[in-house]
Amino acid sequence: MNNINDLRESLFDTIRLLKEGKIGIQEANTIANIGQVVINSAKAEIEYLDKIGGMSTDFIPNASTAKLDRPKADYQITGTSHETVKKKYA
Repeated sequence: MNNINDLRESLFDTIRLLKEGKIGIQEANTIANIGQVVINSAKAEIEYLDKIGGMSTDFIPNASTAKLDRPKADYQITGTSHETVKKKYA
């Protein structure tokens, strides 16, 4: 099964291979970009589960048993890189 741990391992393997000169920067960037797409998909899945009160996802193991009591933030993630946080105004 592919999950967050598999993705993390793959990304760290990519860093190692890049440092060892076994892959090039373009290949490493491609892998990193694909990883970001998977992470963004997982974020959307988690937001959906949060809205419907669900606690289960195959991508993040044990999500169904880990109830997270986190406060609602007064900010939201709006993108990646330089455009990450935007204040909410209610």
